[in-house]
Amino acid sequence: MDLLRFLLKLPERLVRALVFVTGWMLGLLGRLAARLLRPVVGDMNMSWYAPEWMLAVRREPRKWATALAGVAVIAVGGWYGWHWWKNRPHPPEPVKITWQVHEPAVTDYTKQPIVIDNLQLDFSASAAPIERVGKPVTAGITMQPVVKGEWTWVDDKTLRFVPAGKCVVLGLVTTKRPQLEDRDLLKRRIEEASRYVDIDQLCLSPQCGFSSTVEGNRLTIAEQRQKLELVVQTAAEVWG
Repeated sequence: MDLLRFLLKLPERLVRALVFVTGWMLGLLGRLAARLLRPVVGDMNMSWYAPEWMLAVRREPRKWATALAGVAVIAVGGWYGWHWWKNRPHPPEPVKITWQVHEPAVTDYTKQPIVIDNLQLDFSASAAPIERVGKPVTAGITMQPVVKGEWTWVDDKTLRFVPAGKCVVLGLVTTKRPQLEDRDLLKRRIEEASRYVDIDQLCLSPQCGFSSTVEGNRLTIAEQRQKLELVVQTAAEVWG
């Protein structure tokens, strides 16, 4: 109980001590100023009187101690509130996405295998929801001059354009060796290509002609026929 009583009276005692120290310091300053100025202006009879606020504190120290404690609580709470506001969590800044146009190169038909380049936009970060990958984009893109075709998300960072009425020929059947390719493997390769180009714009063919050199390739007529039949039969199974 004595400790509780001491803590309750502590603010009042601190206010009394503050008033006493303030009055004593002001009196000391007054006497010091009079002593320093005595050689210049002579003796001065300086008296100091406590201001009204100090007298009020002396009359009601408990009331003023409570007010001082309230001001301190408000000041401390305001400081902590400002500190919290300044350091509050902020939403992450959106990632700035840049893009680059990959212009299609001229197709070189003298090199094997033939590579047909596409018009493509490459983005620096994910720019499309994953559910749109592999699906055509029907709105939001314009081209000048206007070219008919289809934009498709290859992945969430790559947008590719395939002109309408153009077919991509897959030369998956070699004309260099007599061994026949596996039909299921050919169909899987076609399915893989359909992720990037509509399957109705895909074609299957031999890699090149059977006489790609002057001497020709070492395939008999029967082996060449088997190669062509493989292409026809596989195409019939894929496209009907």
